[in-house]
Amino acid sequence: MRQLLRNLVFLLGFTAFVSCTPTDDNPIEPTPQKPTFENFAFTDEGTAHTSLSLNIIPKDKDMEYILLLAEKKHFVLNGIDSREELLEDDYNFLSSYAAQYGMGLHEFLEKAQWLTCGDKMDYKATNLYPNTEYVVYCYGVTFNGDSYEATTEIAYAELKTTTPELTDVKFSVESRMR
Repeated sequence: MRQLLRNLVFLLGFTAFVSCTPTDDNPIEPTPQKPTFENFAFTDEGTAHTSLSLNIIPKDKDMEYILLLAEKKHFVLNGIDSREELLEDDYNFLSSYAAQYGMGLHEFLEKAQWLTCGDKMDYKATNLYPNTEYVVYCYGVTFNGDSYEATTEIAYAELKTTTPELTDVKFSVESRMR
């Protein structure tokens, strides 16, 4: 009986040792590098449960550029995986809103503060969903009447809002009959 127990303990110990030995079957994946863009720089990125902020610094301070925010899943659900598809989706979206408000596209973009120029933009977004991936993106444009042409690559930053910490809460309810 002792010999059986001794063999069983040895077998359990050996199994635990072998299962904890690292293998090369699951190599560590490299951390993806942040994209770099020629015409824009993104700095001071920060997120909270329902907000995000970052600075966008364009190379050309006189260029007008469109600045938008979307949930990352928007691109996946709509099959947007090329520059042309994104620009077409943006144009349709922005034109629809401009028409809804009875404005020209340029005027609407300025009033919505989605069209800007300058040397630095402190971008802040609030009322977002917690634990959600967002993409802040921008590109330079030139207007011809009420249409525009994208003149730079699409620069973007991927940010994820934080998850609120769950807390155990206890309630005590008392009632009286009158």
